[in-house]
Amino acid sequence: MSRLTAIPAHRKVQESAPPGRWLRRIRWIGYALLGLQLVGFLAWSTLLYERFAVSFDFAQFMQSWTLIAHGHLDPFDTVHSFPFWRDHSEFLVWPLAALYWVWPHGVTLLWVQDLCVVAAEAVAFTWLCETAARYRPGRSAAWLASAGLVFLLADPWIWWAVSFDFHTESLAIPFAALILWDLSNERRHAWWWVLTLLLCEDVSC
Repeated sequence: MSRLTAIPAHRKVQESAPPGRWLRRIRWIGYALLGLQLVGFLAWSTLLYERFAVSFDFAQFMQSWTLIAHGHLDPFDTVHSFPFWRDHSEFLVWPLAALYWVWPHGVTLLWVQDLCVVAAEAVAFTWLCETAARYRPGRSAAWLASAGLVFLLADPWIWWAVSFDFHTESLAIPFAALILWDLSNERRHAWWWVLTLLLCEDVSC
């Protein structure tokens, strides 16, 4: 009997399987869990909005967001008594005003914030999977990616970020993550994300 025929069938299957199959499974599981986390964020933000659990910061953004959507391109912030653009130059609110005509309710801003936070997590998780596969190929990469996913999902500060009103820092974080990810891979189009980040505010920049 030849040596090839003497190898058990289950060992043949294991040896013929691609080495990155475990990491690919973890990636898809991770994306699915982040999607479930987004559903939780959306439900939580809706509850906060319906229970009036928002502060004067939210009033400031919602007022300007609504005024811009109705054609007042230089809205006056009655919360702080100055033109809205003077509040940290948060120019991202102007393009966000188009969403008012999709769903004209203040909770839309909170939902956008939820989407941006989860998008940043997805970028960070994808970057982690790539780095793990590059430096720790095989099952070690899957274990490292799994640990990173647990840290993202269990981080209480991420939930606090979406619970504490509305701030453009949360909208800026996915662009910051994309900048770092692209620079680590020496992609020149990373500078396009810099332009988007500049629209968020001076604090985020």
